[in-house]
Amino acid sequence: MASDQLTDWLTQWHDVRELVRVSVEVDAVHEIAAITDRLRSEQGGPAILFDHVRGQTTSVVTNLLGSPRRLSAAFGTSSLNGLSQRIEDWLSIALPRGVLDTWKLLPRLAELSQWPPVLVKTGLCQQVVKLGRDVNLAEIPAPTMWPGDTAPTITWGQLHTQSPKDESAGTESGRDPRRLVCVVPLEVRGRDGLLIHGDETSELWSLLAEYRSRGQQMPVAVV
Repeated sequence: MASDQLTDWLTQWHDVRELVRVSVEVDAVHEIAAITDRLRSEQGGPAILFDHVRGQTTSVVTNLLGSPRRLSAAFGTSSLNGLSQRIEDWLSIALPRGVLDTWKLLPRLAELSQWPPVLVKTGLCQQVVKLGRDVNLAEIPAPTMWPGDTAPTITWGQLHTQSPKDESAGTESGRDPRRLVCVVPLEVRGRDGLLIHGDETSELWSLLAEYRSRGQQMPVAVV
């Protein structure tokens, strides 16, 4: 039940009663989180689509990958056991010892070749571009989860960055930058600010310290 389009995927799960639609207006402050928590179960519970969020024009879906069935489907497998077996197969790939071993590895190598990022001139995320004063993060219906939270927070955005590149020839650091992808809470601070919740022991913190020591800005994208 995998799909390249989120709307199609939501429709598929709605048709098999694994997605619940909430048509009444809800508040992103505490209410979305409370409803999601109420509908969760030991088996994960349904995905929940909130059609109308107060003050927003964008719908919100929660608990989308919250059940074993939906999580497995997202990876193109029928069960979590199948998913763990695929991961184990990827990690256990050994160097081929001959032509026959090479031929046997081709299907898995073809699958692994789809992992690295592909550079393109434009992407789907650039269909809407806002710069300068047009940027307003309040347009993103980020929820406020708990009473003690100080601001709306993007909890599952993937933060992408890379290590600084040293142009010095003949050094280890002169190689291509090393990519880092991590999931950290991103607290919305005003129209154009995000506060990254990090840890001094994390690799992200170490990269930031390295950029600071060089007097350089660290490139960051959140997707």
